[in-house]
Amino acid sequence: NALRETADFNAPSESQGLSPSVTSQTITTGKAAKSEKGLREKIAKAHTTIGNCEKRTEGYKVELVERKNLEAREDALSLNLKKWCAAVKQEVFSPVTEEKSELSRPRVDGSMSAPMDKAKQYAETLGIAKLPDIDAVLNSFKIFSWCLHSLGILMRKPRINEIRSLLSHCDSGYFKLPEAKCVRMLRSISSRAQIWQSKTKKALASVPNENKPYDLAVLRELLLAAKQIPLIMPEETRLWSTIEDGGNRHCICGGPSDGSFMLGCDNCDRWFHGSCMKIDKETGDALSKWICPPCSKSVSVEAVKVQEIHEIAGGETLLSQETNLPQSTQLPLSQSYHDISPHAPNPTTLWPPFGLRSSKEAVEALGKAGESDNEDFEVPIQPVARLKSGPNSYSQNPLPQG
Repeated sequence: NALRETADFNAPSESQGLSPSVTSQTITTGKAAKSEKGLREKIAKAHTTIGNCEKRTEGYKVELVERKNLEAREDALSLNLKKWCAAVKQEVFSPVTEEKSELSRPRVDGSMSAPMDKAKQYAETLGIAKLPDIDAVLNSFKIFSWCLHSLGILMRKPRINEIRSLLSHCDSGYFKLPEAKCVRMLRSISSRAQIWQSKTKKALASVPNENKPYDLAVLRELLLAAKQIPLIMPEETRLWSTIEDGGNRHCICGGPSDGSFMLGCDNCDRWFHGSCMKIDKETGDALSKWICPPCSKSVSVEAVKVQEIHEIAGGETLLSQETNLPQSTQLPLSQSYHDISPHAPNPTTLWPPFGLRSSKEAVEALGKAGESDNEDFEVPIQPVARLKSGPNSYSQNPLPQG
């Protein structure tokens, strides 16, 4: 019975009406159609590839024309280029004397030095400032200046406002960095600090007429989290002072004893922020006796406004206390610090880039000193004028004779 059922299953039925030859032909036709479809797809891909290659070829042709035009401009300005490169080599990259080296060093605020500025003006005078290679060198001046300024800050524990200043300078478009990894790291640290600062300001928020102390557990947790951020933040001092004071609230603003100048009432023994009372430290120290507004029944400042004034003034005061300098003062690289990393390079030793002109490094990089090392930025040069024959035509004698 099993054999009979198997034979019946394998035998073609009358309803199918297909002979073995017909079935074989159908299979062959299906394979051919599938093969044809695959070939058509390959042909379509080949056409697409050819089209892309043609587009690239056209692009290369345009680039070739542009490059030839650029080379023609550089050939026409070759004397000016040679003169400018020699001057930059001597005045910026590898000065002859220590005096010139210090003069060419970027300024402590991260701006270009006087010789760098002269190099830019000189390039404009010679008509070569817009050439790609010259533009790259001028951009490198700005990068040198920013990097040395950054190293001077990062060799120690930096302040949050210094990091934000570096990022702001970088984001201004003043220069183009070839590698943005360092900026991403600084931005990440700054973002972490900003989140922490927001939490801390919220935890230390003043509440007018509030007597309930701050939650010391929350404040200690924030102070511990600050240790994971390698920056100096003014809120750390506020946290520490508030914790040391037991989390007590003071003043009519209901704020903490955050390390800023405060006045003690000789009548009720309560303490008030000088910023809230609009009394500075010098004036307060000169007072022999002081009665607070509540005791004298002359509260003239709205609590909400006092709170805002205290938060703003308090932050500025703490920042000034930490730096011991006015906010507008620029810190020189030679400023003495006690937290300088032993692994950090000293920015003062990184300039000039190739050392003095007579050094081994300068000779290996720039060759032996010769007549070209006598160039400077003081020689008057007439600007290069284009000829009227075409937009890409330049004078073949750009330098004045004699």
